[in-house]
Amino acid sequence: MIVQTNSGASASKAIGYATHDKDGKGRDRVGFVAHLNVGPNAALEMDITVAAAPLLRARLEGRITSRVPEKPIYTISLSWHPDEKPTKAHMLDTAKSVLTEMGLQDHQCVIVEHTERKHRHVHLIVNAVHPTTGRMADLSHDRRKLSRWAHRYELAHEIRTPKRAAKMERMMEFEKDQFDIGKGFEELRAILKSGNYTVEPAKEPAKEPAKEKPKLDRKAKPRETREEINKRHHAARLKRHQDRREARTKHTEKMLRIRMKFVPALHAIGEQERAFKGKPRKREWMKLAAALKQNLHTLPDRVHRTMTDHQKIAGAGKTLAEHAKDILSRVPRSIAAKELNKEMNKELNAARAAYSKAFKAQSAEHKQQERAEQKELRAWEAGQDMQTEFTRVAEPTLPDLSTFQQQPSAEDLARALSTPDRADGHGWER
Repeated sequence: MIVQTNSGASASKAIGYATHDKDGKGRDRVGFVAHLNVGPNAALEMDITVAAAPLLRARLEGRITSRVPEKPIYTISLSWHPDEKPTKAHMLDTAKSVLTEMGLQDHQCVIVEHTERKHRHVHLIVNAVHPTTGRMADLSHDRRKLSRWAHRYELAHEIRTPKRAAKMERMMEFEKDQFDIGKGFEELRAILKSGNYTVEPAKEPAKEPAKEKPKLDRKAKPRETREEINKRHHAARLKRHQDRREARTKHTEKMLRIRMKFVPALHAIGEQERAFKGKPRKREWMKLAAALKQNLHTLPDRVHRTMTDHQKIAGAGKTLAEHAKDILSRVPRSIAAKELNKEMNKELNAARAAYSKAFKAQSAEHKQQERAEQKELRAWEAGQDMQTEFTRVAEPTLPDLSTFQQQPSAEDLARALSTPDRADGHGWER
């Protein structure tokens, strides 16, 4: 048993497709049609029910609470094995069982049997909108529900499908795990509700030891300056640029050598073609043959032909033979030219592929080098900041001793005592 589902927006299209052939004209593939909870004009009734769904819900709830569903038509197909030959009654009972399993037994439904294939199968076109309440049916987890139903159907009819059995085992294990988790939550909820539990204080997380700041090693080698790093990086960039140019030059030379390898043979074929250019081509030869044929028809009949007429006929035949020989001589030349071009293009494409691969590898290597250079610059800037901080905190600036004068002599003191103060005009106190 194979079960497939789908959904759509129009009941008219779904029922029209199911009750007619694929071309939409005949009904040769339709076995029987059955209607459940709906009249003969099922498509119109279903579309009306879908359009009136908000009003049906408003009648029950007192207010319009929903919009028209986008995909209210739900289709199910049931397919039996080609060796099974179910009757019409069995197929109808099976379809009703599926509807009951999905909770759609009260919904509008059309059941159609198709007979164009070797295996028996029916299509169920169901309106997911309830005809009385206007509510959409709950079709969540529909594949899981239908798989479970198909497994029960196969067990009841002694049908063994290994893939479905393995699938059901996995599904049952998953549902068991879900049940165990739900049961654990229920037990936890009951314990919390009873109050028979103690709450242990939460443990404080262990504090991580503070990271020590890196110390500046004064005995290490002197660091490079920014100018030296930039100079070294510039030289590396020039080297990468030169490598790319050399690779491109080698590729161009290789392509040129490949082309020069085939040029002499192609040139010889071109010379032969140019020598043939003055002679009639195939189309001109056809025109010439038609003109000669027309001229031959204008000649007298065989009995009354003269020697001149026979010479004309022989000359025309010879001309045609020469032109045909020239045209046929072009065939091997064109074939040889095609083969040469094919071989040359093959070698050129191989050279292009090799260059592209090498170019990608070289570009990746260059990008890696550029990232390493950027990382080195960031590390240098971080080290420079640390050096500045260390100098500011660990090595405070000392006072400038050059601003202090030597001890004044006796002559300087006498001169100062005899000179009035410049600030207030008074002399020193004695």
